[in-house]
Order: sequence, then C-alpha cells, then structure tokens
Amino acid sequence: MKLTCAIGLSLVLAAGCGKKKPEAAAGKDGGDAVTADASAPGADAAPAPDAAEAAPAAGGLSGRADGVGPLDEKFQVSKASLEAAFPGFTIEQVSKSHGGDLREEYWAVKKGDRDVLHVQAEDDTIDAVDILSDEVPSPLGVKLGATYADVEKALGKLSCENAGDETDWRSDVVVCWSEKADTYTIDFVSQEGEDAAQMLEDPAKLAGATVKAVTWRRPLPGPG
Repeated sequence: MKLTCAIGLSLVLAAGCGKKKPEAAAGKDGGDAVTADASAPGADAAPAPDAAEAAPAAGGLSGRADGVGPLDEKFQVSKASLEAAFPGFTIEQVSKSHGGDLREEYWAVKKGDRDVLHVQAEDDTIDAVDILSDEVPSPLGVKLGATYADVEKALGKLSCENAGDETDWRSDVVVCWSEKADTYTIDFVSQEGEDAAQMLEDPAKLAGATVKAVTWRRPLPGPG
C-alpha cells in the first residue's frame, strides 16, 4: 500500500499511508461504495444544522468548495507560509509513529491548546484539511459530535467505507461523503469502541457513531 498521509486542522504530512477522498461513488476494490442505512431505533435526534447556521468562524475561517480559509490547492505548505496565513494561531509540525515505518505527519493549526485544523500535505503540496472545530463551518453544515443518524437525516444517504482500507491506523474510522459537497468527507467514530468494519456491518452501531472531523480534499486532476 502506498502510504501518503495527513490529518485535521493540522497539516498532515504523511510518510505512511494517506487519508484520501474515495473515488467518486467507488468503494474498495473498484466496487460500489457502501451506502449505509441508519434507520435504526433511537436515531431521531435533531438533524445537523445548515451551513448558514454554523457557529461563527474562528478568525473568520470557513470551509468552501475550493478550500478552507486561506488554504486551497495552490497553497504552498511550510511553517512560514502557515504562520503568515494564520496570524494569532500557533503552527506545529506533528509526527506520530504507528509502528514500523508507518508515520502520520501533518501541520496543526492551533488556538491556545485546541487543534482547529490539521493540514495534510505531501512535501509542500496540500492534500487535505481536517476541520476539528465547530467555529469553522463547512458547506455541509455538519457539527462535530453529531451522530451518523443526524447527519444522514440532514444530508440524505451517505456513501461510506472503512478508512482503514486506505490508511492502516484509521481502522476505527468510517469515512463518508455526500453528493451535496463532493470535495468534503466526514469521519465517524464509535463511542462504544467498535472498529469501522463492525460499524459498517451493523446499521444500528453506525447510526450512533459521531463526527470526529470534516475534511476538505484537494480535487483529483481530471483526465488528460
């Protein structure tokens, strides 16, 4: 497996396997992506808010179809460029070992002791930006901590797959996407300790999973 990785409001520079947006509506092994059904008991909590109702952005930051705040596919990633782009924030380069040669590397954009974004990049090329704070609204209008059932109620059916199929250490994450914002994905995790495979096999478990991050992903180049 080719390992290229990045995470959250931190730039995740991965020298290990990477967190990438699934091909449009394609699942692993080239098959159809899983479309999970959250019509399980106890799944009628209030729907996720519309983007227009999202909380005020941290320092005016917000997610767009083409990026997050000052970050877009043309942004050249370095500590100096991030510090210039995010005055008043702390920029940290993070490198975490996941055993053997697997390393998760990214830039964290922090406000005080809180991670607001993780910037994922390969060298100085931005791959993705994880939104880790409700102060930064996205076009999906999804709140951190909202359940899968809530999000599905607000956005309609989601296409989902096991994030561990792409990135070994993300086997506890179900990554989903919606046709309403095709440059964004949503990470769901279990509050009961189930891994992604268990959640995808049981709609009731998936219905109770909660949003960990909302991620903008650099668009894949078109044919030619």
